[in-house]
Amino acid sequence: MPEEEIENQAELNKKEEDYTRALRQERKGEIVESISEKTQAEIGSLLPLIKNKKRLVLILPLALSFALASDAADIFLVIPAIPIVGDILDLSTAGILAMIFWPIKGGNIKFKIMVIDAVAMFIELLPFVITDELPTFTIAVIITGLSVYRKANKAKKEVAELKKVDPDEISEKAL
Repeated sequence: MPEEEIENQAELNKKEEDYTRALRQERKGEIVESISEKTQAEIGSLLPLIKNKKRLVLILPLALSFALASDAADIFLVIPAIPIVGDILDLSTAGILAMIFWPIKGGNIKFKIMVIDAVAMFIELLPFVITDELPTFTIAVIITGLSVYRKANKAKKEVAELKKVDPDEISEKAL
């Protein structure tokens, strides 16, 4: 009988040790899981910026064509020299460019794009003849494209650091 009690006690001790070991591992897992959730949230906030790079491939040629057409009309046609007609053309170009760049998401990049567009529109609406000779909308589209491209690359590097992978692998894995 005493041998059975010793065996039962040893079995209970082993079960208790297994239980405490499992409990410790679970607690460690919860800590690691909460850290990874934080990292996943950071990555989730950066992914729209990376996706902007793909959107830019479609958006930039369209925006550049509208900007070039408007700036060419300002320089070579007489119609924009008429005050109200030229202003309507400039306002419509600024509105079209704002709508074209509207799908760009993430961080404060949309605000930056709208400020660049508003500054270009303001310069075009100035009553001086020299402002009609400047390709302001074309310059604004190029600046916008470069800033979106830089933000996307920066976000891609940050995601690579968080995931501890090569930045070239991010486009295949994340998107």
